[in-house]
Amino acid sequence: MSAPLESIIDYDALANAVAREQQARGLDQKRIALAAGIESSKLSNLLKHRGGLSVNNLFAICDWLGEPVDAYRVKQAPKWLVERLASGNRLSLDEAQRLADERAGAARRQLAAANEIESLSTDDVDAIVAAASEAATHAR
Repeated sequence: MSAPLESIIDYDALANAVAREQQARGLDQKRIALAAGIESSKLSNLLKHRGGLSVNNLFAICDWLGEPVDAYRVKQAPKWLVERLASGNRLSLDEAQRLADERAGAARRQLAAANEIESLSTDDVDAIVAAASEAATHAR
């Protein structure tokens, strides 16, 4: 069972970021919704702090902001998640909290690696592939 986005996304921070950007660019909600590719009503609900977005809309509005979704992740694992980890894995609450923190750290490292890879040029990728291929050939 997946976690509801409201438990892992800080929608207040996201709404505030959209509102700041809206003011900075002097745009109305309809133009933002159109530019982001989401329904105006969904954006309105977000800006009025009345609910979250679907995953697709979440990614779309973060793309519009030029921010990764991770920028709006809740930094601390929700209590219900820690309790579920504890009961499902026969852990104490402290052990479950450490596990949740380790998983969050792994996710942040994966995101950093993905961002690093994304920033590479085609020439960089070609050079890495060639070097790996040559190393594999010499290892045989």
